[in-house]
Amino acid sequence: MKRNEVGVQLLSRKLHRQVFKGANFPSPNPQYISLAREHLAAHGLDPSQGSVLADTSFALPPLEGNSIDEHFYRIGQETSEPWLGLAKDFSRAQLPPKPEFWHLHSGWTKYHFHEDGSSYYEQVPAPDEDMLSFDVETMPGYSPYAIMACAVSKTHWYSWLSPWLLGETEETQHLIPLGNSKTPRVVVGHNVSYDRARLLEEYNIEGSNARFLDTLSLHVAVKGISSHQRPAWMKYRKSKNEEKARKEEAIEASMDILLQTQEKLKSERDAVKRAELRKLQQDIEESLPQLQSEESMDSEIAETSSKRWEEITSANSLADVAKLHCGIEMGKEIRDDFMTRSREEVVENLEDYMDYCASDVASTHSVYKVVFPDFLRACPSPVSFAGVLRMGSSFLTVNEKWEEYLRNA
Repeated sequence: MKRNEVGVQLLSRKLHRQVFKGANFPSPNPQYISLAREHLAAHGLDPSQGSVLADTSFALPPLEGNSIDEHFYRIGQETSEPWLGLAKDFSRAQLPPKPEFWHLHSGWTKYHFHEDGSSYYEQVPAPDEDMLSFDVETMPGYSPYAIMACAVSKTHWYSWLSPWLLGETEETQHLIPLGNSKTPRVVVGHNVSYDRARLLEEYNIEGSNARFLDTLSLHVAVKGISSHQRPAWMKYRKSKNEEKARKEEAIEASMDILLQTQEKLKSERDAVKRAELRKLQQDIEESLPQLQSEESMDSEIAETSSKRWEEITSANSLADVAKLHCGIEMGKEIRDDFMTRSREEVVENLEDYMDYCASDVASTHSVYKVVFPDFLRACPSPVSFAGVLRMGSSFLTVNEKWEEYLRNA
């Protein structure tokens, strides 16, 4: 059985010819061999005592190229297309403007925009697009099924409303149709598996050609934090927010005192007290720009130098990720309404809730435009992208014992 110079068993000749296609490897430098043997000996490892496997030989599929690297690159490229091309295209897209109003009707509505600024809408069975940014909202107190959804392509916005939400039925179990499952499509979302679970076509036993790209996962791949880093990051962010709040309070207090001093000067007749008030006014006016410049400088340093690792990463929520990558400040207070309010209360302000959902969709696409190119730079092999597609389209197959498993767990 053939071994190399430090006792590692090699492939059989037949397998070697298949894997390396007759490539010739020069003998290693004798100095390197000597160093390797010394290193093994220092750790009490004897190359001659290595286990020996039986000589194994079988026919492999022919290589797709001249090397293993080229072989997997080509397979990855073949597996990734046409979704990789669509994903790149969508990362360069400029979205159309959000609708000024929403058509409050169950099912899907498509919004058209003209160059002159005019627009109109039409009801459609599902979005007829091959690239979408997508988000759903639920009311967990009533049902895990979606009550509304928004999506946007390169050219159109879409909205979907549940018949249950609009009071057309008391049945809450409505899955969202996304349309033709045979056409290759790319759907982008933040924690997109949550949205995917509420799509009708994903429960078709024949499968779907839609592929899902998760901005949360892409962010983790390029600028995420580990579970061990999270406490340190949370502590740093809390300290930074408290420091920012203190400076803002100091500026606000100084402004209040300045206004009060100016008011007192208008009515004060005593010369000594007027002199004291002028001195106080001068001191505040001199210190105020310094306070404001310090706050501006802190922000500029964070943006330009980013020396600390805490400044170049974030937690995984859409709000945190959008702020890190795009500088977008997202208000998430309205999210609590879906947890606490009744169906009737949500319907009363439905336009506002649709705007909220659409804002999440737009922010998700803004994040995607940054993190997807970063991911391709960090993981340039199409095999990596093919793995992302496969993981984002997986299924957990279960049988009638699933509920029993959940109870036992």
